[in-house]
Amino acid sequence: MKTQFKVAIAVLTGIGMGLAGHKLQGEQAKAPPAFVISNIEVTNPEKYQKYAEAAAAVVTAYHGKILTRGGKAVVFDGRAPQRVVVIEFPSLADAQRWRSSPEFQKLKPLQQQSSTYVESFAIEGVGQP
Repeated sequence: MKTQFKVAIAVLTGIGMGLAGHKLQGEQAKAPPAFVISNIEVTNPEKYQKYAEAAAAVVTAYHGKILTRGGKAVVFDGRAPQRVVVIEFPSLADAQRWRSSPEFQKLKPLQQQSSTYVESFAIEGVGQP
């Protein structure tokens, strides 16, 4: 009876350790999210609207999510932004794949005819525990 009990405890301990290790491994392998932040000067609103609609489809195709675009801003320090767009991606690598994708590159002429990037960059967010 004692042997069966010890075997059962050992098996349950092994299962528990395996599950904990698997969960930890998954957490370590997951990259932190990335955020693309762009401050944009719109020079042709009609063309920019067409660009924004086409660009949104490309963002979605590359697993991005537009969090804000052109919403109300309150300035705490520095100068006011023009039009801010914030896009979340699962990782910095995903953001880079989107930005260098053939689909995004095809939209560059329309973007350049309708707006100018004041600044645009990607930054890693904080990973979730």
